[in-house]
Amino acid sequence: MAHGSTRGSLTEGAWLTLRALAALLLAIGFYVAVLTLVGVLLFIAGTGLFYGKLLFLKVALFLLAAAGAILWAIWPHRDHFDPPWPTLDRKEAPRLFALIDEVAAATRQRPPRTVYLIPDANAWVMQRGGTLGVGGRRVMGLGLALMAVVTERELRAILAHEFGHFHRGDTRLGPLIYRTRAAMGRTIAVLEDHVVVLQWVFIAYGKLYLALTHRISRHQELLADALAAPIAGRRAMSDALTKTLGAGVVSDTYWSGDVVPLLKRGFLPPLAEGFRQFLRTERVAEAMHAVETEARSDQSGGRYDTHPPLGERLKALERIPDVALAESGPALALLADPAARERDLVRAMLEPERASALQQVTWEETPSRVMMPWYAEVSQAYHPYFGGMVLADVPSRTRGLAITLGDRADKDEGVTSPEMIRLARGAWAVGAAISTALDRAGWSPVGGPGEMPRLVRAGVSVEPLTVVSGALGGQLDAEQWSQWCRAHGIADLPMDTSAAWTAPTPEDAGGAPRLAPLPQPPTVPEPTRQAYPGVQCWSCRAPLPITRRTRGQKIACPQCGIKQRLPE
Repeated sequence: MAHGSTRGSLTEGAWLTLRALAALLLAIGFYVAVLTLVGVLLFIAGTGLFYGKLLFLKVALFLLAAAGAILWAIWPHRDHFDPPWPTLDRKEAPRLFALIDEVAAATRQRPPRTVYLIPDANAWVMQRGGTLGVGGRRVMGLGLALMAVVTERELRAILAHEFGHFHRGDTRLGPLIYRTRAAMGRTIAVLEDHVVVLQWVFIAYGKLYLALTHRISRHQELLADALAAPIAGRRAMSDALTKTLGAGVVSDTYWSGDVVPLLKRGFLPPLAEGFRQFLRTERVAEAMHAVETEARSDQSGGRYDTHPPLGERLKALERIPDVALAESGPALALLADPAARERDLVRAMLEPERASALQQVTWEETPSRVMMPWYAEVSQAYHPYFGGMVLADVPSRTRGLAITLGDRADKDEGVTSPEMIRLARGAWAVGAAISTALDRAGWSPVGGPGEMPRLVRAGVSVEPLTVVSGALGGQLDAEQWSQWCRAHGIADLPMDTSAAWTAPTPEDAGGAPRLAPLPQPPTVPEPTRQAYPGVQCWSCRAPLPITRRTRGQKIACPQCGIKQRLPE
């Protein structure tokens, strides 16, 4: 279902047809150009072999190798698809599949044959198998993190949007485009190794092809939004787009910073509930709000984005009448047993033995059951480095200790990390030692997903990692910190866990003056994904990790390993 708008005198369908035809012609032109290049290389190589001189022979052999590598690059590679995630079964989630069937009927589409549960705050559809989109089977991926943040009505909008790609044949045009992109990427990589002088020509051609096909993709997204809005409601579609963008920006931080450390320690927390808690924390909520506010005002985007900016999508939806539908509960309730599905997801992420050995833990239990024993192990392993150091010495000795411990950790593991990584690892070890010392003095660990670990006693709270960060950055005043420690009777608390210590009496602590607050915790780390999704691998279509630091850099796809340069 289109907007009803036109581009000049062309209907939306005609405009997309012309774009698709242009993409097809560019694809044909690419293959013609490459085959012409191969022909030239073979001609030159044949001439060299004909003359038979040593220099000519070396050049001929080099050109033959280059021609063979280029032919391999453009040869149609089999589309491998090894499902990395668990499948959802109708018996395990009857309400979810009832909703999928209902939306499929509303869009006049066949339901997907297979639905995968993925960890992301995202959803996708694709056509697997067949020949260039003809035949094959339809599959869908639904994110656990996505279902944790949207309502059932918003999920209906997301499903209708995804079925919109089937409705307009996007998944049929996709294989041709993706295979051509993959061939271009492989050809450019081969030319870089063999005939680098010609690489820039194909890079320019590839950029033109990307710009055109990605523009088609952006318009397809707008049309899929327009199809979904009358089925689920304009407001539900708008809210779903906004929530998906915000949650997608911070979901990697949740997995890497909160979930993975627990899995490595042998514990499995409630994943979806933890993500909801994570999003409610002040720092994360502020970060999401800032991203969403900026995204709503962005209506330009980039020429290599496969999705339009949020602002453009919301503005396009304003032209569509809203549909009055009853409010609904959380989408996660559509899974009959979310905890069991979370275990299935983790089993797909880990080796079977490790996954089966995981212990269930609540987020309220993680500070005492998981984090403090971990901190204690680290403190015990490095306790000689803290010899003679007390808590009041933190501002003056933290930097030197962090450098020393980071170097020692690299040496123990036989690796060489960048200086900033070594400093960060060493700083974490110092924070672990502070936490262990405070725990020893009767302070209680508290915290949850998205929160900085802290210890509390008698209504007073301290965040050891924030203290370390302040010491490294120079924001932690030595005299202020010393007074604060004396006021709470911990100034002489040994950092060396093997050293004896007796807690002072209340009289010993004395009356210290009121102190200014300690430095505020750092902001949420920069997400590994860009705010506007869409940069994908040439070959396997996996999302590529793009940040301010990786823009314009050449990286290897984390899924298929093919090297490619990210857009500026």
